[in-house]
Amino acid sequence: MIPPRQQVAVLGYGKEGQSVQQHLRKLPGCQHARIVIIPRVTSNTPVQKIARFDLLIRSPGIPLSLPLFSWARRRHIPITSATNLFFAFLPKFFPKRKIKVIGVTGTKGKSTTATLIARGLRSAGYITYLGGNIGTSPLSLLIRLRNDRAKIMRHPSPAMVVLELSSFQLQDLNASPSIAVVLDIFPDHLDVHRSIAEYYRAKRNIVQFQNKRNLVVFCPKNRISTRIAASSKGKHIPITESLIASFTKSLSRVDKPFLHNAAAAATVLSRLGVPRRTIERTICSFRGLPHRLQLVHTTRISPGRVRWYNDSAATNPTAAAAAIRSFSLPCTCILGGKSKHITYTPILHAVANHPSLQSIVLTGENRNELKRVLAPLCRNLRIATTPTLQQAVRHAIKDASRFLAAHSSCHEYIILFSPGAASFDAFSSYRERGVVFQKLAKTVRLQ
Repeated sequence: MIPPRQQVAVLGYGKEGQSVQQHLRKLPGCQHARIVIIPRVTSNTPVQKIARFDLLIRSPGIPLSLPLFSWARRRHIPITSATNLFFAFLPKFFPKRKIKVIGVTGTKGKSTTATLIARGLRSAGYITYLGGNIGTSPLSLLIRLRNDRAKIMRHPSPAMVVLELSSFQLQDLNASPSIAVVLDIFPDHLDVHRSIAEYYRAKRNIVQFQNKRNLVVFCPKNRISTRIAASSKGKHIPITESLIASFTKSLSRVDKPFLHNAAAAATVLSRLGVPRRTIERTICSFRGLPHRLQLVHTTRISPGRVRWYNDSAATNPTAAAAAIRSFSLPCTCILGGKSKHITYTPILHAVANHPSLQSIVLTGENRNELKRVLAPLCRNLRIATTPTLQQAVRHAIKDASRFLAAHSSCHEYIILFSPGAASFDAFSSYRERGVVFQKLAKTVRLQ
């Protein structure tokens, strides 16, 4: 796979780059690979930096459109990734009958759906692994599988590997999981992908290499998801929302994004023969993942209370729009961050038609851009702009306090932080941004 003493450049030193450095030499035939880390790669990186290498291993956040990759292709220098290495080496450790890989992609909901599938499979008695974009790097996961080989081979059922796969991981993928789950797909990451078409092509790779024995589970109400599923040679299984209809009253969360993710997970689990009661127990006991419509605090303000929801993982306008529509109570929404150069129309439609949205607080690098879009058609809403998240939180609690004081019959108010934009204007990730919001929500005081 990798010839002895080959010189390997690891491009990027995030989670996957570190995993490659740690585990590459543990793979068959790679023991003597010479690994060099190039932590930062941009459009200005000179090609001389990679000229001496025999193999380039790209981290997901580095665009394939960079000039140095075009230069490498012209000189026939192979380019791969940790995800490609996972699929390439997995058959060297296990026969196909002992491992089943389930890949989950979509614009939003990947982490929740993948987690629900993994929990349901574990509850049903399968040896189950969860990784990819959600946490454990595919290469780290591969080493765990290898270390557990004896246990997996003894088990009567195949081990289940659930991978959350982003467009960056899929973009140069040359293998597909045996079960592909394609959730709703809409424009995103145009700050990295050169076009919407490139983004959609990347997503399509999750089914591109499937065969007739494989499955693709897709969203029949989403045009792009349906189109991607149609390109698969496997069996096409639409997400069946009726599978969870009988127990929706028992769910801890009933917002539409979660119900859709739960239905997708239930469809996969049902196809794998997981008992209905196990599926119901898995979904009903789920309390959500951090930074995804997560209730993080409740502030008591006489005569009512304010509930703070952290949806920092909503890094695009469509995700923020879905979050806004999830609430029918009086609400203030905090929006804004770093633009991804995609249309704000979904947010505009969500706020313009929302019956109980009281105010919007815009923050971050794109706050003025958002205001120019929203203000002309949202004249009945109070719209404020603040440069920092801390100021936005202070403004939101004042709006909530004023509303509750003026409406004594109303005892509950929502403050929703659903940025609809990337975090990199002020934070290292949406996770850091969400943690900061949570701390601010717990410590803010009315002045």
